[in-house]
Amino acid sequence: MAEVLLDGRYRLVRLLGRGGMGEVWQAHDARIGREVAVKIVTAGGLSGEALARFDREARIIGGLSGPSIVTVHDYGHDDYAGENVPYLVMELVAGRTIADRVRTDGPVAPRAALEWAVQICEALTVAHAANVVHRDIKPSNVMVSDAGVVKVLDFGIARFVEGEQTLTDLTATGMVIGSAEYMSPEQAQGGHLDARSDLYSLGCLLYFALTGRGPFEADTPLSVALLHVSRTPEAPSRYRQGIPAAVDQLVLTLLAKDPQDRPGGALTVGQWIRNLLLREEDPATVKLANETPGTTKPLPESERITAPIAAVPLPAPTPQIAFTPPPTSPKENHSRRWFLSGAAAVAAGGAAVGTWLAIGHSSGTSSGHGAAPKTGTGAGAGTATTSSSAFGTEKSAAALTDPTQVARLTGQKAPVNHVAFSPDSKILVGAAQDNTARLYDVSDPTRPSSLGVCARHTAMVFDTAVSPDGRTLATSSHDQSLGLWDIGDPSSPRLLNQVRLGEQLAGVRFSPDGTVVAVGTWSGKVFLLDVRRPTGTVQQWTLAAHSDIAYGVAFSPDGKTLATGSFDKTAKLWDVRDPGAARLLGTAAGHTDRVFDIAYHPNGDLLATGSGDHSLILFDVSNPAAPTILTRVAEPDEATGVAFSPDGRMVANGGGASTVVRLYDLATPAAPRALPPLTGHTGYALGVAFSPDGRLLASADQDNSILVWRF
Repeated sequence: MAEVLLDGRYRLVRLLGRGGMGEVWQAHDARIGREVAVKIVTAGGLSGEALARFDREARIIGGLSGPSIVTVHDYGHDDYAGENVPYLVMELVAGRTIADRVRTDGPVAPRAALEWAVQICEALTVAHAANVVHRDIKPSNVMVSDAGVVKVLDFGIARFVEGEQTLTDLTATGMVIGSAEYMSPEQAQGGHLDARSDLYSLGCLLYFALTGRGPFEADTPLSVALLHVSRTPEAPSRYRQGIPAAVDQLVLTLLAKDPQDRPGGALTVGQWIRNLLLREEDPATVKLANETPGTTKPLPESERITAPIAAVPLPAPTPQIAFTPPPTSPKENHSRRWFLSGAAAVAAGGAAVGTWLAIGHSSGTSSGHGAAPKTGTGAGAGTATTSSSAFGTEKSAAALTDPTQVARLTGQKAPVNHVAFSPDSKILVGAAQDNTARLYDVSDPTRPSSLGVCARHTAMVFDTAVSPDGRTLATSSHDQSLGLWDIGDPSSPRLLNQVRLGEQLAGVRFSPDGTVVAVGTWSGKVFLLDVRRPTGTVQQWTLAAHSDIAYGVAFSPDGKTLATGSFDKTAKLWDVRDPGAARLLGTAAGHTDRVFDIAYHPNGDLLATGSGDHSLILFDVSNPAAPTILTRVAEPDEATGVAFSPDGRMVANGGGASTVVRLYDLATPAAPRALPPLTGHTGYALGVAFSPDGRLLASADQDNSILVWRF
């Protein structure tokens, strides 16, 4: 065809695809000089109302931003093939759609399908928070790069089409504001749609990725739509061996006929998926990645999930648009892993992923020694005698008293991952999955108040840390950026710099002198950043640290050593006196599952690591080249966040799905004494932090809150 130049700017180069409503072209933007994708709506006879609706939708979706959302650069109307048509200009994404991948290569391994899904959940979380329902989530609307990065296409297009389609169009085009194979029952019946309709479509997409077919098949699109309304789907494993029972349950829950029986939002689903990804090596669970894509080889019986999905409860619902949550109690729904979604997700992104993941981080214990806190032992506690150890831990002869819960902070709109105190103990910061870090005044913890909000990230804030001088806040995010904020006025945090690192970020800490920030990544690398001039170009160095997610980081109190904990089941110790010439000193091994959080004892000779193997290990790192296990504490659930009290007398960790914070008396570090756990959580207990003055302990909760106890 003759060269086409839309609005004198976009030169169509190559046709990429054609569907019932339009065409997608690779185009050259003559003004900017970049390659873009242009979607032209070619359906003839569009009304003036439809064109106006297109403009409104284009403006809305142009405001959506996230690593899993295709960016919309521009929109307009111009003559094309003899008609005035609307068009969208989007980023050009390299890769293939899920539809193309599965049809060409066959169904994918469960892990790959879940990692795609968690990234889709990240995109949907952003869209649903903006009150945008996609309406047409399907394999041909999701691109996957060779590196596994997902991009969701066509936000808003289906809503634009809504006024131009009717149910009878199914017989001709297969669409009613969506595609028959992937539409929810309420969509097929022309009912009200909210985010849970997109979740149903996600279940259909997962079904296709896992089996190569949708949950229902029939001779006509209309017949397929009627099956969505009337028939209960069979489990995906009915059509392909080797799909874990837990994955079956996830898909079937998404495919519930009644929207109220589905999860409340994409954020919740992403967390659930990350939980599944994180359970890979748990007893009686499946290794989700051990299958070659395209095969139907069954997994060994020893690796099949035999426990019901109740063993991995659905996270507590976190609606994004006031959706009705599933009819289950928070206690039944707390998550056993997060990814936190991971995760991978994810993408997922890890999600993802991101993506995945687990939860929990301490605020670090290198920021000074405060007053000695009291520890809880419950009624009838005896009097402890003074003792000391090689690690310098001492206890007074005073009887221990129970810590008291004094506050529940509920300003977050999503689960809280980690918490951190300012050096003066007056400010508490929560890193949350609503893409923010929130500051609270806890100078009087019985009457806390909200201060400022750091709200420039486009994906969840995973962790946060406050500089030793208390003026700078660091936030690590799944949007692949590190935020540096001036919190001199905590009621109005000011973004100094948003450092793009090209990786989903995990744990973050300042060095004791405040000159360096360390941050872990989903790929296993650890970045060291010179933040002496946070507003300028930030010099950075990379540690090729781990073979899996570098989840937690911690500086020794003297700042000479950096400890990094990883999902590769190890912690590593690095000489970082010269960040540009950092070198590996030794590896702390002994866990049989992911290492979540890590923390240094205030004297620097003891390192605590919490793990998914239901244990807390105290390592003697007085010789960092040869860490040795001082003691291993068996726990009833995952050890998520880890923190030492400033005087070194106690260690605390988040108790995961057991919804408690566990405390140990370290009078004799080689034989920690369990204290009564702190209760009050209603969801998964995540990151923990002591205030530097030792008076307070804070814990993050997946129920969107932060609990504060006073000693």
